Order: sequence, then C-alpha cells, then structure tokens
Amino acid sequence: MDRNRRLPPSALIIDFGSLDYRTCWDLQHRVHHLRREQRLPDCLLLGEHPHVFTIGKRGRRDNVLVAETVLKQRHIPCLTIERGGDVTYHGPGQLVGYPIFALRGKGMGVVDFVERLEEVMIRTLDDWGIRGERNPKNRGVWLGEEKIGFVGIAVQRGISYHGVALNVDPDLSFFDMINPCGFTDVKTTSMAAAAHRPVAMDRVKQRIAAHFAEVFERGFTPLDIDDLLQEGAGGSPPAPSIEASP
Repeated sequence: MDRNRRLPPSALIIDFGSLDYRTCWDLQHRVHHLRREQRLPDCLLLGEHPHVFTIGKRGRRDNVLVAETVLKQRHIPCLTIERGGDVTYHGPGQLVGYPIFALRGKGMGVVDFVERLEEVMIRTLDDWGIRGERNPKNRGVWLGEEKIGFVGIAVQRGISYHGVALNVDPDLSFFDMINPCGFTDVKTTSMAAAAHRPVAMDRVKQRIAAHFAEVFERGFTPLDIDDLLQEGAGGSPPAPSIEASP
C-alpha cells in the first residue's frame, strides 16, 4: 500500500488513556458486541494499564514466578483471559492496542491478521530508528533475542479483540516476575532502552495509529471514550467472568 495515500474514514479510534485491565476488558467485550450488531464500525482502542499480569486461555499459572502474597502486597492482579498465548505483563509505559475488527469479508485469516499486527509494531519502531523483526521462537516483535512487542488475540464470530502491547518505556523489572510468553530464556527490552533516549507515549500513539491505517488500509475517526460508553450503555451484555487473583 502507498503509505502517503489518504484513506476515507472507515473505522473509529479511541484513546482510553489509562484504565485498569478489568474495566478495559469489559469495554472490549462491549465494543465487540456493538461491532457484531453492526452498531459500530471497526474500532481501535489505545492506551495503558496499571500493573497487571494476564494469562492466555492455554497458559500456565506456574509461569508467574512470585507467590500470591507478593502479588497482593504489590496490588498486582493476575487474570486468566481468553486470548491466545501464555503470561505477559502490562503496565505504565507500555502501549496496548486492541483492534476490534471484523475479519470476515475482508479476505483476512488469523495468521495474516497476526502478521499485520506485527508489521504495525515493526513500522512504529522504525520511526525511532529501531529495527524490529520477527522471531520463529514466538510471535511478536524482537530486537535480536530481546522481545519488545507482544501479540495475543482472540477471534469470536469473525471479530477480533485483545491485540498488541509495545514496550515504550515500562519498568522492565516486572517481567522478571514471570516467564514472558511461557519461555524461561526470554529477555525483554523497550523503545527507550533501544533508542538510548526518552520516548514520548503520545507520539508513539500517533505513529502506531498511522501504521494501523497503512497496514489495514482504512482511515480512523477519533471517538471520545465517554461517547463510546454512552453508545454501549443500552443493550450490550455484561462481560463473562474471568479467573483472577488477588
């Protein structure tokens, strides 16, 4: 695709700022429901979370390396959710992107979708002169043997949710509390560490949104989160329960 070609608005982008994971998880389900009912077009949610560990539906709890008492003392929830993949960390300084996109009718399978998500992060890193790449060890984006970008999705009724996480400048010590993605030999890094300078989250949001538009060939119209919540206030079901601690 021509990166300079302007696309007509065909999707919504919502910057949710910082939301605790449970609240945002519920928001994803509500948007997914509205998308399924065709009350919303495709939506991209962008933002950050307070500290949390999440484990995919086939992940293993023993890949969290600290005791429940430590999680409680540090107020870190550990949630088992329905995305693919094993355990990962989300927290301040890490940008998460949740594309709630209809894959059916667009000639896009799950593997192609995941590869496009990786491409979005690779192009974003390139804006800072950072050469991200794929690694056969695990999906996501890597700098050599260090992982910087994560992909974990779910697809229900042909519509995606969950998505990507890109380490902009998080506290990387939290990854020492887990086996990231279920691997004992995976180290993590960040854009700020790789670039050897501060990296502004707002600028990364702008660039990752631009690359979502390029890679998925659609334009985005901003939508305020309060307007989104108002749209979903009537008729969308509560999110299903998840396993959580503490």
